[in-house]
Amino acid sequence: MKVAITADAHLREERSERTSALEEVFKETDKSGIEHLIIAGDLFDEDPELELRNQFKSLVESFAGIQVHVIPGNHDPGLSPDFFALNNLKIYSGEAQWANIPSPIPFLMVPYNGGKSMADALADADLSDSADGWVLIGHGDYQSGNWEPNPLESRHGNTVYMPLQRGDLIRYEPKRVFLGHIHKQTPVDSPVDGWILYPGSPHGLDITETGRRRYLIYDLATNVVEERFIGVGAIYFDEPFMMVPADNELDILRQSMEDRKNGWNLTDEEMQRVNLRLRVNGFAQRGLPEIRESVESYWKTQLKPAQLVKLDTDSLHPGHKDPQRKKLTEAAFAKIDGIPTEEGVSDDWYPFGEGPEPTVDEVKAAAQKLIYLSK
Repeated sequence: MKVAITADAHLREERSERTSALEEVFKETDKSGIEHLIIAGDLFDEDPELELRNQFKSLVESFAGIQVHVIPGNHDPGLSPDFFALNNLKIYSGEAQWANIPSPIPFLMVPYNGGKSMADALADADLSDSADGWVLIGHGDYQSGNWEPNPLESRHGNTVYMPLQRGDLIRYEPKRVFLGHIHKQTPVDSPVDGWILYPGSPHGLDITETGRRRYLIYDLATNVVEERFIGVGAIYFDEPFMMVPADNELDILRQSMEDRKNGWNLTDEEMQRVNLRLRVNGFAQRGLPEIRESVESYWKTQLKPAQLVKLDTDSLHPGHKDPQRKKLTEAAFAKIDGIPTEEGVSDDWYPFGEGPEPTVDEVKAAAQKLIYLSK
């Protein structure tokens, strides 16, 4: 038996691409013969107008062979079973409930409750019949050493939503955990702390939600999770590039862009859906017009012109040809590259990019500024 899992559709009337992406999840789930689809919170972006409710109702009605299971997220404050009267739709509001999914492994649906932690909800749930394993479906923040807050939620002044702790997982021992709320997709082959998978949004909500969008298929017989990519909608990329003064700096920049593009691993069809923002920073010998022309001419051969969302060079310092500062930069970069990143290798190790710590490129950018902008 298999179930499909998605989350964070954030449907809005004026953002029809989000509805189209969710519809694609329904289509592909139905085509695969999968009978159960779980939406792990934030189905809507806000209290939906009647027209948007009717759009979702029509979508569910169009796929009568799929049983749809929805838990409210923090963006679904009023979502309840009273919203819809459909035989193939179940909304699990209120307290944690066992899903109506005929499966040897039960699914515990934990809707968002702003006044509780997920541990509170688990403590109130009856787990006595789940000795052979169970699956947690929730909506909130998993807090561990590598926890990353949702930037879209932080704008509203909140940082933690219905937290789940590692200790909760050790105590209650779920077989799998799927959470909505964080839009960054967890790699299926490396769940957070061995347990947590965030499916991510089926369509990027803005340019910061980068890469292919997906939904998940969970095979209960094998306990294997696979991702399936969504074949409609924009694929966003927000790519930074740092320049360092060099005679061949434009060649280096173009090769960096080529390598980055190849690293996306997109098909020709997917490349036609890319929306790209480029941020070029650092220091360069050449003037800004020449650099911008070189970047734009490269991407015109790769994308439709309208897909280049923005070329941001506000943090680029062109026209620097000081050979002494160039040598200092090369020496500083070599020193930074030589710093171990794992504890125990050396007393001088540094965890670049972990949690709030700056990445290697951010440290190099700061070093460049110090070298080139000092009097």
